[in-house]
Amino acid sequence: MSSILKVDNLQTGAGATHSISSLGITSPGTVLQEICGICDGRTVSGVTFPNVTAYQSLTTSYADLTGSEITYTPPTGTTTVVFKFSWHWSSDNYSGISHYKAFLDGTEMTIYRTTVASQYATQDYAKFRQNFIFPILIDSSLASDDVANSKLKTWSGAKTFKMQAREYSSSYQAYAHENRWWDGTSATGSNTFVCPTMTIKAIA
Repeated sequence: MSSILKVDNLQTGAGATHSISSLGITSPGTVLQEICGICDGRTVSGVTFPNVTAYQSLTTSYADLTGSEITYTPPTGTTTVVFKFSWHWSSDNYSGISHYKAFLDGTEMTIYRTTVASQYATQDYAKFRQNFIFPILIDSSLASDDVANSKLKTWSGAKTFKMQAREYSSSYQAYAHENRWWDGTSATGSNTFVCPTMTIKAIA
């Protein structure tokens, strides 16, 4: 004889709402949490996204890449956290050679250093979406954290991820979150803002 069990809410002994992990139904590779949002100041599943309202002109000094800074606490049982920052890159002159770094709680993950450039030309019109992906391993068997190589022994509490960017020199100009040549119009006066997005994934 079959039975049907209907439950409105499952709670732990302490009265908290169960997570996938606390229910014991996870296996390696299971996605414990995935949060995705536009960087317009919204809050999704308790995570507040940055509020970006204008494009950013890079300079010859490193500066925080607007929209990339976010604070996150992974759920229990997480072994990999993946940050994906999706943003619009624009070259303005001489291929837009520019450089990018990633940081966790102020320490650089040097394994992710990246240069972006397009075809070398005085008038360079390259525009395309950048999708930077940063997996961070959490492994209790490590002797200690190895942030440079994107490895942590433990991750408890909130940590802040962000990127920084600069131009190669003042002759190689690049922009973040900026678009031109939209909808058949000329470059003059057609600069438009493109809002970045961020995705955070926690994997068992």
